Amino acid sequence: MTEVHSVGASAEAGAPGAGDVTRPRADSPETTARRRGSGADTPGTGSTSRRPRWVLWLVGVVVLIAAGVLAWLVFGGADTATEERDTVSVASGFPTEIPLAEGTLVESRQLGDRAYTAMVEVSGSDQQEAALTILEEAGFVRSGEVQRDGVRSYSLISGQYGVTLVMKESGGKPVVAYTIAPR
Repeated sequence: MTEVHSVGASAEAGAPGAGDVTRPRADSPETTARRRGSGADTPGTGSTSRRPRWVLWLVGVVVLIAAGVLAWLVFGGADTATEERDTVSVASGFPTEIPLAEGTLVESRQLGDRAYTAMVEVSGSDQQEAALTILEEAGFVRSGEVQRDGVRSYSLISGQYGVTLVMKESGGKPVVAYTIAPR
């Protein structure tokens, strides 16, 4: 609603004239300030709404896959020649709930306080597949996978741990690289 007010000495009370000013009334909806996108006009769309759980789950999967790719890059992504080593054992504190593939353990490290890596050289691609099956039989569930340029990476989770399993060739030999982190 708008009101017409006369402003000026020559205007008679209530008669329209040259000095008329039109402005909205103070309680009119035209004076109510609204911001676009603030959620004021649509219930439940304000900035306090929670993110869906699937977004958090997706972020976790991406982090696990990225950790596996990082482990692949750090532990032999350059296909360099391997040297003969003495027997390698798993890092101190390595979780016993994580079954490793059958083969030769070539490296195992602790990352920070609670994360671990391990790399096992296996006899062939069938042993790489067996590593994935062994984890699934131990109660781990696949939550993501990436295959690119001959490298396969799988994210698996259990109640306690997240595991990224990377299957590739290093120095012409098939290997399985593990990155383990608590959930």
